[in-house]
Amino acid sequence: SDVWTSYGLWLVLGAASAVFSLWLILRLVAGRPLVRRLLCMVPLFGTVLRCSALSGFCRMLALLIEYDVPLAEGIRLTGGSVGDADLELACGQLADNVERGVSLQQAALTIRQFPPMVLQVFRWEDQRDALIDSLRAAGEVYEARADVAGRTFVAVMEPIAIFGVAFSVGIFLSLMFSPMV
Repeated sequence: SDVWTSYGLWLVLGAASAVFSLWLILRLVAGRPLVRRLLCMVPLFGTVLRCSALSGFCRMLALLIEYDVPLAEGIRLTGGSVGDADLELACGQLADNVERGVSLQQAALTIRQFPPMVLQVFRWEDQRDALIDSLRAAGEVYEARADVAGRTFVAVMEPIAIFGVAFSVGIFLSLMFSPMV
């Protein structure tokens, strides 16, 4: 308890500054796409982020195709609108490949950010209405996946938070009563 009362504030400030420094270094050195990729690797939380971004991507691209925006430009605009730096980078690569004359599905095969369902949707490139409907349906599927993952995340975090509070109180009580023992 003497160590905690003497150095506790410095330990907390040191841990907080270490986390902030790590985040800042990752952000400056690695860039936004890598930080987003790392966040998407977190179980459940990453699934919510990725599925939400893919849902927005599918819906926005369907809307832009419906209003006759050229495909490569629509892909770039969609990438900028989803708020996912990793997906934005992938959309830039996809748009470049489409501008070179590669089919949408072939262009997306080499980009790992697009999951198999999106690759299957891209095969409808030749049939405009089918592509629009497929993109909207995929957007709904990804929205449902994000919803399920979000609800699961909340359900899992509740007992973890309760356990964390109980553990913290237990540590505090043991530190408080240890001098008396």
